[in-house]
Amino acid sequence: MPQVTVIVPCYNSYHLMKNCLKSLENQTFKEFEVIFIDDCSTDQTYNLLLKYLEKSSLIYQLIKNDKNSGPGVSRNKGIKIANGDYISFMDSDDWYELDYLENMYNDAINEDLDIVMCDYFRVYDNGKKKAMSPTRNLKNSLSKKEFLAYSFDSLCCMLINKKLFDNLLIPAKFNAEDVAIIPVLLSKSKKNGIISKNLYNYYYRINSLSNNKPKNNCIVNSILDAYEYINQNINKDFKKEIEFIGIKIVMYGAILNGIQSDFKENELDLIIKEFTRIYPNWYKNEYIKTLPKSKQIFLFFVKNESYLNLKILNYIRSILFNIKIA
Repeated sequence: MPQVTVIVPCYNSYHLMKNCLKSLENQTFKEFEVIFIDDCSTDQTYNLLLKYLEKSSLIYQLIKNDKNSGPGVSRNKGIKIANGDYISFMDSDDWYELDYLENMYNDAINEDLDIVMCDYFRVYDNGKKKAMSPTRNLKNSLSKKEFLAYSFDSLCCMLINKKLFDNLLIPAKFNAEDVAIIPVLLSKSKKNGIISKNLYNYYYRINSLSNNKPKNNCIVNSILDAYEYINQNINKDFKKEIEFIGIKIVMYGAILNGIQSDFKENELDLIIKEFTRIYPNWYKNEYIKTLPKSKQIFLFFVKNESYLNLKILNYIRSILFNIKIA
């Protein structure tokens, strides 16, 4: 029986899966299976992937959704049929370092951890890599509260005890489902750990949907729904941490996406005022000082509802990160 199950949702992505498949086949840790879930691709992804896997050394399952449902539904299906004691995730255009599973699994077993998290590389179209360190704030403290406050926004840098998914489903969303489920998983876990190594490769495509200007308010609504899900599923003993998560994903994430979507100021006002009604002193949250200065400045303008400055910051951000603005 495999010790780890890797879950890979796929949608029209076979042409981008070379690194994904190669990294799985060459893992130094061998006691794992892979579950590929095709989300009703409209191209030949399913057939080409099946043809590839039939000749592969991987232990795999390949299933297909009845209808296009998004990564949340796909991942839930994978979890349901997983044979491993631990669950790991990968996006189909990304890839693991070859010792990803070895490092993550050994740490989980040796330290009796429910969740292990690692750092990652952001890989650009030109092949350049940038080391990203979401574990940086956890190096000197491993309390559950701080793990919760500094929770990741991607399941793909985590190895998770399958038992944590008992009676728990990833929200059936096309956006922000990771943001919603990760704090809930951390609140349920008994012990968490980090590996401060860049073990995952996130392929940052400039022309991908997630890196372009949103065309409607679906992303903003998904973020707001994600925060509601968090509020409903986490014990209120973590009030300051839940507030900080809201600061990051609502007051920063939702407002930023709203500006990119050309939301009207009164629409942004509603989001800010509702959050401030629940957390009137949110800007005094002790965790804010751990955010990058650029985000602290952004939140200062949010607090003061300075939309012109927020738009200027977004324009600067779009130039720095080469994000297309229509």
